[in-house]
Amino acid sequence: MTTYYLIRHGETEANQSGILQGHLDVPLSDTGRKQAELAARALSQVEFDEIYSSDLCRAMETARIILAGQENKRAAVVNPEEGVREINCGVLQGKTLAEAEKIWPEVYKELKRDPLNAPRPGGESYLDFYRRAVAAFERIRESVRRKGLTEGAVAIVAHGGTIRSLLAYAKGQVVNPASEAVANCSISVVKEEGSSLAIVKENCVEHLLALGFDPREKAQMYRW
Repeated sequence: MTTYYLIRHGETEANQSGILQGHLDVPLSDTGRKQAELAARALSQVEFDEIYSSDLCRAMETARIILAGQENKRAAVVNPEEGVREINCGVLQGKTLAEAEKIWPEVYKELKRDPLNAPRPGGESYLDFYRRAVAAFERIRESVRRKGLTEGAVAIVAHGGTIRSLLAYAKGQVVNPASEAVANCSISVVKEEGSSLAIVKENCVEHLLALGFDPREKAQMYRW
């Protein structure tokens, strides 16, 4: 059955500062490009049949670096998929959690009290986001089935929240916004087993450690 590789985009300058990016369209930092190149090297022999990506540039840039590193070139292009974008943070976009708490204390308090269901003004609740990400994943799975690629490998380059949601879905759970956040350019692997999904690898960063730091530590600033 199809194996799905879930890859978070490389680091951005906003990630370094702990800024909630949401739907803000920002490029990779120099470190993020190095991370993407290391991920591409680690995935160079996987033989992807298809590569999908969030349409935001930090994900598309990462996906194109991964595509360029493919040895077999079976996947010809990166397919943009808006549905796997990060959560829409509404008025919180462009702020750190500390800034959000100071500017919108009641909103922040409600998000801490009920991180799954509380809405972000002008944006999404985490539950709505989870449902959107899962629907996009199922669209990709259906497209893969229609194309007859049911024994192949598919890459999905997305965001921390998106991958957290899809890993929860693979476990048969609703996402927990307080659960471990996946690192920039980490690789998680989900394999179809009949009608079920099984996690083969989760938040793997071994290919990134040559940069001299563990990116999993920094990712935890995005836990609610």
